[in-house]
Amino acid sequence: MNRFFAFLFFAVSLTATDWEYTYTFRLKKDETARIEVHKNLQNPSSLSGVMEFRWTLYKNEGLVLLVKYEGFPRQYVLYRKNDRDFIKISLSKKPPKEWLESYLLMKFEDFDEKSYTAVLGVFIKSPLKEFEVSFIEPKRKQRVR
Repeated sequence: MNRFFAFLFFAVSLTATDWEYTYTFRLKKDETARIEVHKNLQNPSSLSGVMEFRWTLYKNEGLVLLVKYEGFPRQYVLYRKNDRDFIKISLSKKPPKEWLESYLLMKFEDFDEKSYTAVLGVFIKSPLKEFEVSFIEPKRKQRVR
């Protein structure tokens, strides 16, 4: 029952929330993308968190996603069906109130079978506007003809 309410909360928050940042990544297999979170707005060169992620396998409509945030590796399997299409990562350690929590949602939006490309949407909520975020696309190799 608690899982149902948690899902309902996140489903409503995806549609009803005003996000501070949104971005869409289109990644091929093993392309690594980065999200840099800058907490100190006076000194934007100081990083408070770096998230690197890539996908390694797409099988039976499940996407295996490898995420490394603040030095801790994690692995997720995301499905577009069965309401298991997103992950949530908290960006603030312990907010004074629950509704002031800063967090990142990554949603598995689509998979293109022809180009073998995954589409991942990133949504960041920061009610206190305490972060500056940079989205860094992977470096793609140039084809030599």
